[in-house]
Amino acid sequence: MNEDYEIIPLKEVKKLKDEIERLKKEKAGSPAFAISNTLERLASSLEKLFQLFEVAATEIEHDKIEEKSFEEKVQPVIDKMNVLEDQNRDIAEGILALADIIKKQPRPVQRPINPPMPEPRIPAGPEPIFNDFPAPSLPPPPGNMPPPPPMKEKKGFFK
Repeated sequence: MNEDYEIIPLKEVKKLKDEIERLKKEKAGSPAFAISNTLERLASSLEKLFQLFEVAATEIEHDKIEEKSFEEKVQPVIDKMNVLEDQNRDIAEGILALADIIKKQPRPVQRPINPPMPEPRIPAGPEPIFNDFPAPSLPPPPGNMPPPPPMKEKKGFFK
């Protein structure tokens, strides 16, 4: 066996290992690493899209096999609507019949529920007089002024 190998000092091996680790770390921050991650996500998204198309294709095939016409799908709803229409017609006829019966009956005379109450009686007495106070007397005018005219009796609310 002819193998070419060389004995390398441990110090150099350790130096090479450190350089490999450094290069791995630089790769994680490089634009090439970001592009690689983006391409991986794109491949994953495309795979999911293809699966979705496969499911849709099988659903379409399944629908073609069990294909019902639109009328066949809607017919149960139409039948229920027809039943409702018949019920509504019966109810309307019953209401009209009741209205006719009520119109034919004579209306009773309505009597008051409570008899009218007699008006309260207020005992008669002397009328109150509100202007019993004497007219105010004014002091005489100062100096040469003429006296004020006599006060007329007021006709107001209470007199």
